[in-house]
Amino acid sequence: MGKRWTVLALGLLLGGCTTAQLHTARTTAVGELDVTLGLGYLHNELIAERGGTSVENAPLHLAARTGLGERVDLGVRAILGDGLLVDTRLGLLPPSSPWQLSVGVGVGVGGWLGQGGGVSITAPIVAMASYDVGDVLTPYVGLGWASWWHLGHEPTLGQAGDTYAARAGHGDGVVTLLVGLAVHLSPTLSILVEYDYTTQVLDDPGDFFSMVDSHVFAGAVTF
Repeated sequence: MGKRWTVLALGLLLGGCTTAQLHTARTTAVGELDVTLGLGYLHNELIAERGGTSVENAPLHLAARTGLGERVDLGVRAILGDGLLVDTRLGLLPPSSPWQLSVGVGVGVGGWLGQGGGVSITAPIVAMASYDVGDVLTPYVGLGWASWWHLGHEPTLGQAGDTYAARAGHGDGVVTLLVGLAVHLSPTLSILVEYDYTTQVLDDPGDFFSMVDSHVFAGAVTF
């Protein structure tokens, strides 16, 4: 376990951000630590307009989970390059069942380095389902909602005396649909691939920030 904590610490220092979950609906067993290191490919209309490739197209996924109870675990992962998201999940079915359903809630903050003094706070809720095909494969699907509050942003265009919409307070609401597959090479080593589609369905015009539809293809190893 000591080596896993070392790998996680180094990964968090590098920063990272993907919208991918890169885990199945099964919660981590009590006393175990799962570390996940992955890489994604991000595409949206803003990236397409800029053309070419950049580090934004290949976000890192750096995360760890540990079991707190028979059906409860706790996770931490890097977001927005310089922030952290902490979440907890509740499993709804017995661990002995090949079918697994879970619901997770979390809170995260980050984005100081890439937003010109701004910062973003998020509160995600994710429901997931998975099925163990023997000891080798676990396909999984998920549906998520995340509220985002973007603070410290200023309008980029305008003239002196212009007035702007006040904050509504509810933040921006984002829905994510995901599908993935875990391939278990051993009881302690798995490879995961996942696709996520994210779209904004609620906007707060007073935060001077809008999120665009995005596609993420990601792969990772969990050990």
